[in-house]
Amino acid sequence: MKTERIYLRTEPEKKQYLQRAADQHFEGSLSALFDFMVERLDMHLDVEGEKEYGDT
Repeated sequence: MKTERIYLRTEPEKKQYLQRAADQHFEGSLSALFDFMVERLDMHLDVEGEKEYGDT
């Protein structure tokens, strides 16, 4: 699987919050934090498209 960079444009406070959450729960990995966030969104949102996130 190929990975891509995501450029996050938000307030510094929100970036700091995300990094603290990653540090406390995902050994500092923002990638793991974002994977967790996407999994949770997939459970709660119906997003249309060719393939849903959790599909194999």
